[in-house]
Amino acid sequence: MADNHFDAKEKEAEFLEALNSLKEYATVNGSIIKPEDIENYFKEFELTAMQRQIIDGYLMANEIKIEGVDSSENAYEDFVRDSERAALEAEAKENGEEDELWADEQKIIDLFLEDLSRVERMDEQSASYQLMSIEENGDEEATANLIQYFLYDVVEWIEPFRNAGLSAGDLIQEASLCLVNYLNERLFLKNREWIKKIESGNNTDLRNTLGEIKEDIKQETIAALRAAMDEQTDNTDVARKIANKVNLVNDCVQKLFKEYSKKPTPEEVAEELKVDTAVVLQAVVLSGEQIENLDMSTSADSLASKQSPKLRGMLGNMHRIKG
Repeated sequence: MADNHFDAKEKEAEFLEALNSLKEYATVNGSIIKPEDIENYFKEFELTAMQRQIIDGYLMANEIKIEGVDSSENAYEDFVRDSERAALEAEAKENGEEDELWADEQKIIDLFLEDLSRVERMDEQSASYQLMSIEENGDEEATANLIQYFLYDVVEWIEPFRNAGLSAGDLIQEASLCLVNYLNERLFLKNREWIKKIESGNNTDLRNTLGEIKEDIKQETIAALRAAMDEQTDNTDVARKIANKVNLVNDCVQKLFKEYSKKPTPEEVAEELKVDTAVVLQAVVLSGEQIENLDMSTSADSLASKQSPKLRGMLGNMHRIKG
C-alpha cells in the first residue's frame, strides 16, 4: 500500500512537471502551441478525455492558444470552480454551518423571486412582441418588459456559481446588471439575422429569436460571473501566479548570464522569452528586486518614458537595483 502511495505521488509530480514544462515552452513560443505539442509532453501518460480537456483549459486560462481548439468552453475553469465549491461546502459541513449557509442563501433567492412575482410574468409570445417595439422605435417600456421577463432566468444562470466564493445576493446583482446592460444597449440589434426575423413579424420567427437572444444573454452573464469569481481569487492563487512569472524571468536571466558570460539586459531577456520588455520589468518589481545577474543600468530611464503611468511608477523605484 505504501509503495502504491509513493508511486501515485511520484506520478503526480511528473505530471505537474510536464505541465509546467509545456507552459514554459508555450510562453517562449509566443503563447501558441499545437495539439501534438501536448501529446509529446505527456507521451508517458495515458490521458483520459477529461484530463486532456483540463490540460487544454489550464493552458487557455493562462492565455495560451492551442491551434484548432475552441476556447469558448473551458473544462479547467469548471474543474477549479467545482473544486473550490466542494472545498467551501466541506469546510461549512465540518464547522456545522452547511445547513445554515444553504438556508441563508436560499432566503435571498426566495426573496428575489417573491419580488418578481408581484408583477405577473408575460407569456413567451407577448415577450417576443416586445422585440418588435424595441426594433421599430426603441420602446423603453418594451425594454423594461423584456428585462422583467428574463429576470426569472437569473436564478437558473447563477446556480452553477452558488457557494463558490460569492453570495447569492452578489451573484443575482451581477447577473441582473449584465441582463439590464444587454437590453438597455439593444445589443441584440447588432445581429442582422435577428433583425430580419423580428421585422418579419412571424410568430415562429419571433419566438425562435427570443430564445436565441436569451441564450446570448445567458452566455454574456456566465462570462461576467466568471470574471467576478476571478476577482475573488484568494491570495495564495495570486502569489502563485506572481511566483510563476518571477521564476520564468529569473530562470531565463540565469540561462543567458551563463551563455553570454555577462549580465543580460531586460531587452535581451524579453527577446529570448518573446514577450514585451515591460513583462520582464514587472517581474523584477514583483520579485522585490531580487533577480540577480540582470543588467538594469540603462533600462529604467530609457523605458520609463515609453510605458504606462502605472509601470512608470514602478520603474521610478528601480534606480536602487544593483547593476
